[in-house]
Amino acid sequence: STNGFLLKKMAKGLKDAGLSRVNVSLDSLKSDRVLKISQKDALKNALEGIEESLKVGLKLKLNTVVMKSVNDDEILELLEYAKNRHI
Repeated sequence: STNGFLLKKMAKGLKDAGLSRVNVSLDSLKSDRVLKISQKDALKNALEGIEESLKVGLKLKLNTVVMKSVNDDEILELLEYAKNRHI
């Protein structure tokens, strides 16, 4: 499981090493919320890591913790994001 911060540059190596699936924590699609939740401005890196993982053929599972008054208004947006990428 990963927050995806370094996934973009590691995805191909992970696939080449025999890994077939990655779990990525993605609690929001909004940078300010990711910063508030994780204390890191990591959204751009995570999204790029997800895209690169899919590109190299890794299967993905997204883990999202739904938090009242924090990201509960994004559930449908997160589902749509995953659906559009066949995750």
